[in-house]
Amino acid sequence: MPERVPRRLACAAFLALVLASSARAERVPRLASDVEVRSLSFRFVGKHELIDADLAQQMATTAPNLIDQAQGLVAWVPLIPDPARHPFSPLVLQEDVVRLRHYYRRQGFLEASVDYEVQANRRRSAVKVKMIVAEGRPLLLRSLALADGAGQPAEPVSRDADLAAQWTRIRTTHLGRRFRQEEVEALRAELLKTLDDRGHARAVVEPEVKIDSAAYAVDLVWKVSPGARVRIASIEVSGAKKVPARLVTRQLDLHAGELVSHESLTKSRANLQSVALFRRADVSLGAVPDGDTLMPVKVAVTEGAPRFTNLELGYVTDGAGVTGQAKWTHPNFTAGARSLDAIVLVQTGWGTTSSEVPDKLLRTSVTLTQPYVGSPVMTLSVGPAIEARDGPLDRSKAFSALATLVYRFNPLQSAALRYDYTYRKLDDFNFSDFVSSSSSTSSFALGASGAIDSLKAPTRTSQFVLFTSLGSFDDLSRPRHGLVVKPNLALTAPPGAGNVEFGRADVQGTYFAPAPGRSNALMLRGTLAGLWPFGGSIPPAGTNAAVEWYRLRDQVLTAGGANDVRGYGSRLLGPKLPSITATETNGDTVLSSDHYLPIGGLRRATATAELRIGIPWFGPDVFGHWFADLGRVWTTDDRFKLPAVPSEEYRVFYTTGGGLGYYTPVGAIRVDVGYKLNPSVFDIRDAGDVLAATLAGRPASSAPVHERMRFNVHLSLGLFF
Repeated sequence: MPERVPRRLACAAFLALVLASSARAERVPRLASDVEVRSLSFRFVGKHELIDADLAQQMATTAPNLIDQAQGLVAWVPLIPDPARHPFSPLVLQEDVVRLRHYYRRQGFLEASVDYEVQANRRRSAVKVKMIVAEGRPLLLRSLALADGAGQPAEPVSRDADLAAQWTRIRTTHLGRRFRQEEVEALRAELLKTLDDRGHARAVVEPEVKIDSAAYAVDLVWKVSPGARVRIASIEVSGAKKVPARLVTRQLDLHAGELVSHESLTKSRANLQSVALFRRADVSLGAVPDGDTLMPVKVAVTEGAPRFTNLELGYVTDGAGVTGQAKWTHPNFTAGARSLDAIVLVQTGWGTTSSEVPDKLLRTSVTLTQPYVGSPVMTLSVGPAIEARDGPLDRSKAFSALATLVYRFNPLQSAALRYDYTYRKLDDFNFSDFVSSSSSTSSFALGASGAIDSLKAPTRTSQFVLFTSLGSFDDLSRPRHGLVVKPNLALTAPPGAGNVEFGRADVQGTYFAPAPGRSNALMLRGTLAGLWPFGGSIPPAGTNAAVEWYRLRDQVLTAGGANDVRGYGSRLLGPKLPSITATETNGDTVLSSDHYLPIGGLRRATATAELRIGIPWFGPDVFGHWFADLGRVWTTDDRFKLPAVPSEEYRVFYTTGGGLGYYTPVGAIRVDVGYKLNPSVFDIRDAGDVLAATLAGRPASSAPVHERMRFNVHLSLGLFF
């Protein structure tokens, strides 16, 4: 029987508890009945690992954030509601102390102490609450072991080399980490997945924790009951009405008689969801009596009908302005689960803040997709596309035929090989050919007047493009750690199929590392690209490269913009010239320029370092960022250098700046302000002033300087990496 506590001792303990609560309550000043919390802050004593944003989420006591405060300032405006109230209660605050202590214990801090201070205003109608936290020393995971119910080494590990190697990797990953509830759950999930992938679909794992409080260490033993290995008895399909069941089962990574694995079930579900016909797909194990080693796999699909599958509206400050896209899909065109997609893309150029001409575009395409090409992870898409564009360089129309073979590594990663044949017909130039009367290299001549006919000739491009993405991030929409490399290779072939010939290689790498704080991260990104013209795209010896450069205008490398070096407008870092317009006035030809024309080069290198920092007053979805960008665009082949481009345009340029962002499920809405640190002569001078100086026989550097041109503002929506 439990030992009986003497009545006198029990009364003394009760009295001590009451006095302690009363003493704590006395620390809260006498307040008005409707008192509210003005602010909630944290003061840490000594080192700390947890941050105030995480701790505030555990508390019932809340304080107004900046949005609440802003709303309160304009609440007098009709239809704008009053901000939410944040009442103060001493009892709730004491309960918050208990909540925080329990939270710290779950996070591995057994000795954490939590206290508070309350400061009232003069009218005692509002208070400032400050939580005082001393975390103490955390528990660390010292050892990890697997055992069966009798405490002996678990048999599946001792006799399965692959499983033993996986367990070694798990131990290496987790040993030495702070012991906390999330760590235990992550370990449990990894162990269950590891066993499940080897046929142990009924595995059970339970933790046994031994705490060495003197050493602040934890020894964790997992009791493993793997159960018998389970194999697939049969595959049962339901919901397929427009296609036979065999077209469903061919997308699965499953066969009768194979061992059941979590990985194969997940891959099969992803393969089904990649088919446009199946709007929903579920792959699961059927119920069977305990001890049965054969289990059926149940596949349930929901078929879709022809419909609009994508409607998008976006805005980018650079070039494109307001954009829109509509996509209509027939998910079972010609039967066989083949899909037909009709897509219309519009770039209006409305609202662009770029200093160049708006980049207007209308593109329509029709694509037929075969979902199974020898494997459930391979698809083939073919179809035509028509494009009309009105951009900085030209007004033209293009007709394309495309075929794309896609191999999916997983639902978010794939490799694609595309063949693209494009016939582009020029309607008009969006700049004038200007030949200076002098032979000075400061003339902005793109070529002799006799070259215009050659420039107007249609271009034909036949190319193969290979692109993929390697690596992964922890969270695609708001990454904090991981590495992704995106190589892109292009080669024109077969010989003679087009009059534009080149090879191109472009690689981008992005690395995220977590910074102290719940959502803070450091991003490092770099790009390196090269263009190698050959054959008919090489200018003849002793001639101007303008004709070949113009034919390669869709391939030459440029830098600058919202997703690049942000101190510059779209494509305006490096080689550029004033875009010249000629008008007739009273029989005279008047030359003018209101923007620069990006020339580009055969090589490009850029680099970015960006620190993203959460802003807790606005919530977890808002972040600020500071960045430093650099970029260089240059040409290694003298045959492709235009004499009118100053040599300083080929050097390295540096920019810095900052901005704000808001995370959404499809990426971040970002506002960036970039500043040029070492601008070129053109970068801080108006194109019209530079042209006027040149026409007057003066150097471009004599044109007035506009310091405001050091700044560029970008607004964008999407994934930035």
